Amino acid sequence: MKNSRVIDILKSFNDEDIKLFRKFLDSPFINSRRKISLLLDYLIKLHPEYDSSRIEKETIFKKIFPDEKYKDKKISNYITDLTKAAEDYLMHDAIISDDIESLIFTSKGFYKKKLHKHALRIIGRIEKKIEPGFSSEKNYFSIMRKIHYLKGVYFSDSDFQKLNESEHSSFEIAALQFLVDYTWMMCERHTGSGTLLTKSKNNLTEVIAQSFDLKIFLELADKFVGRLGIIAKLHYMILKTIEAPDSSEDYESLKKMFYENISSFDRAERFMLFGHLLNSCGEKIREYRQDRYAEEMYDVYKKMLEHNAYSKSESEYLLLIDYRNLMLLTILYNDADFLEKLYKEYSVYLNPEFKEDIILLSEANFYFLKGDFNKCLEQISKIRNENYIINLDYRMLKLKTYYELGFIEEAFSLIDSHKHYISNTKEISKFTKYSNQKFLKIFSELLKAKTGFKKNKLFSLENEIENVGKYQFKDWFKRKAEELKKS
Repeated sequence: MKNSRVIDILKSFNDEDIKLFRKFLDSPFINSRRKISLLLDYLIKLHPEYDSSRIEKETIFKKIFPDEKYKDKKISNYITDLTKAAEDYLMHDAIISDDIESLIFTSKGFYKKKLHKHALRIIGRIEKKIEPGFSSEKNYFSIMRKIHYLKGVYFSDSDFQKLNESEHSSFEIAALQFLVDYTWMMCERHTGSGTLLTKSKNNLTEVIAQSFDLKIFLELADKFVGRLGIIAKLHYMILKTIEAPDSSEDYESLKKMFYENISSFDRAERFMLFGHLLNSCGEKIREYRQDRYAEEMYDVYKKMLEHNAYSKSESEYLLLIDYRNLMLLTILYNDADFLEKLYKEYSVYLNPEFKEDIILLSEANFYFLKGDFNKCLEQISKIRNENYIINLDYRMLKLKTYYELGFIEEAFSLIDSHKHYISNTKEISKFTKYSNQKFLKIFSELLKAKTGFKKNKLFSLENEIENVGKYQFKDWFKRKAEELKKS
């Protein structure tokens, strides 16, 4: 049972969940003809660890049926039924904990019984509770479609004018939803090519992207007022930053509007908007050599953490790529204090699959910034995860550490190994491969100069360093080249 669904579910429960689930099993809605509470009562004694030696099927059978001979089919049926009950509990809890979804289901229940007047009464309660927004958590557009459909059913027999008003409102909401969906589709299309990951193009997306004039969306955005007006204008401004990605003015206008209204957005919306600002900064640095946006990106990341928007919800992890980018920015600005805060306070929100290794990598970078290169190498040596994002970063850190410690042969060996790694890892984007190859080229020349070979070419190497981006360890390269000139 160790890796079974029901154990995974029970592990996720807190004490209150366990108590409520136990009561749920006693309700008449559970269809099992078996007394599955026997199985649950045994399992919850093992909460929250669920020691593998005590959840073998034979062990469980002996505990809950002490006077019977082991029957695999019987215990398997109990496990299946308890799993189904646990899933039903999750569904029940999700509906009950969401006021609006609960009301929608109630309204639909009245509708199915042709009690349209009562369905409309419930809709009135929904309309008082619902908040306009564009996150999937708010689900605003989907809910409004359901509301207008149910209104249409009722008003088609009783009030033709209100039917027309409802249909008109429905069309406006549909138009706004299209603007929102189109905007985020364009964000995905626009930023995908420059990320750490490789992304394939979607032909349908390409066709749609070529079919619209941005001026049309400005006219559409101007038709909305109040909260919907803010949402419409915000998305128009996002499209503007995509149309002119090198424009500082469009970026600043979007950021200003977002920050002025930040408290009105839910966590998922903040996550999406911060993400777009970060992508915009990345593109300005990468494509337009606007290195000043590295510091802007650092500030945006800090504000994202400040506003608890490092993920769409508490149920999701802090993305490895975001943690990694922020870690690299602390290195870029030699900010050991914030790096320490990052891995001590925020690594807890990472996926457990690679949490241990990213903490080790963070600690290694921390010691590197502090100049304790032996301790840095010690932490690097403990990293075991094969995640290629971690692999890329710890290899480059290891190279810099070898350089600082004078481990020349080890550095040359790792250069060759890293060249093969980035060439053969298909998940890495072309831009990231190019960036790593550029790093290796300059690092190799620097290493040769350190050994005395090609030291007379330091001037040309310095020129090459000047042409790399700030994010490519430019400052470190410059310091090392300057040290060689003085030696």
